[in-house]
Amino acid sequence: MRKIKLQITGIHCKSCKALIEEEVSLIIGIKSIEVNTKTGEAWVVYDENETHKDEIIKTIEHLNYEAKLIKYFKISKNSLDSSVKPRNDKLFNKLVIPFIAVLIFGFIYLLISRFGLFEFMEKLNESNLSYGLIFVIGLLASFHCIGM
Repeated sequence: MRKIKLQITGIHCKSCKALIEEEVSLIIGIKSIEVNTKTGEAWVVYDENETHKDEIIKTIEHLNYEAKLIKYFKISKNSLDSSVKPRNDKLFNKLVIPFIAVLIFGFIYLLISRFGLFEFMEKLNESNLSYGLIFVIGLLASFHCIGM
């Protein structure tokens, strides 16, 4: 295992930090990465049998940032800092989460159609709405405004 400290120039916001951490964490062999937006420093822990420091630097520079190696040292697997974020699971983020979202929306659709709420919503388009129903619609719609 190796741990390197990089100086990255061009970081100016949290989106830059997230972009660098996401792209570098996708490299095989990366165990953790932590980027500091204030200092522009990045700590990367990786397995030297699976990747190389030059590949990490090249990935960062491909994102239009400039990366320079500051420190480079060997560490044991037992001394890894547990506070550093682990590598993201690409398969989970790209496949499982959208699949679960589709299942939830499908379930909600089935509930709405089962209880006849679509037919009820069709009646809201009629011209003879009562003041009470208009008030309830306005009350429910206000939650959207509060949320915004």
